[in-house]
Amino acid sequence: ERSLGAILDLPVGPLTQNERDILLSIERIMQQEVVGQDRAIHAIGIALRRMRAALVDTTRPLASFLFLGPSGVGKTETAKTLAKVYFGSYDALLRFDMSEFADGEGLARLIGSETSPSQLEDRLTGHPRGLILLDEFEKSHPDVQELFLQILDEGQMTTYQGLTLRFRQHIIIATSNAGSQLIASTRDKRAESPTLDSDIIAHIIRTHALAPELIGRFGDVILFDSLNQQEEITIAHQLIAALGQKIRERGFVLKVADDVPGTIVEQFHNSQFGARPIRHAIEHLLEDIIATHIIRGDVKPGDTININRNDLPRSTRA
Repeated sequence: ERSLGAILDLPVGPLTQNERDILLSIERIMQQEVVGQDRAIHAIGIALRRMRAALVDTTRPLASFLFLGPSGVGKTETAKTLAKVYFGSYDALLRFDMSEFADGEGLARLIGSETSPSQLEDRLTGHPRGLILLDEFEKSHPDVQELFLQILDEGQMTTYQGLTLRFRQHIIIATSNAGSQLIASTRDKRAESPTLDSDIIAHIIRTHALAPELIGRFGDVILFDSLNQQEEITIAHQLIAALGQKIRERGFVLKVADDVPGTIVEQFHNSQFGARPIRHAIEHLLEDIIATHIIRGDVKPGDTININRNDLPRSTRA
């Protein structure tokens, strides 16, 4: 049997001072990036400290989480932020869209076949540590789910070509929308009664949204709350700040009036899709205004591009 042990199976080893500092302050750091999910982030911090300090089972992945909650509330953003904080870079995140592995050939694409290489081997090579994100896990084929359940149990898998891939230095996160309506409708109640989390997970199992053996293999199940409009306004400010940074790299200065984020959220708020419509609106509305100014020659490098509420399309500010 061939092995990538030297590359993909580094020993967990003792805590470094840097890792200790990260674990002790991970909630505070992540809450600067992720809006409206303080309870979820706190649960992640507790789980990581517990698993890392106790070295519960070094044959398994470093940690594993199942993120449950509505679309657009920050599950993927939390995974990206965790990759950056814990492993030092967004590049440490390896994302798999599990809907791409829904058919009978999904397993062969992951582990390889006579005619094609293993996508897992290809993605993991050069990433001895990192975070593996399995988006919309429930959409994958049962054989694919069984493969990852084996990885969660044994911390390793073997490709079609006989190469052993190990995951002891990886955090594995699967996301799912299962139970999202119940999670969204009980946000305030769960804040007062944490035992409701277990009731929701039991409901998900009873309704066959996710199999109990699947849920049980993950180290922790984390529930993500729906977002209120004030939290979406905060996210809109963050997105606009990121857009401003991109514009600065082009040589311009972006100045957006204080009432623009609230106006966009008021128009595009959709409890079913969380912050996604807000992100889409900022990318399309504001970037179109900026692009029009630049193409018309209204501004030159060094100038300030001002965007006010009246610059938005009339339907947005009506």
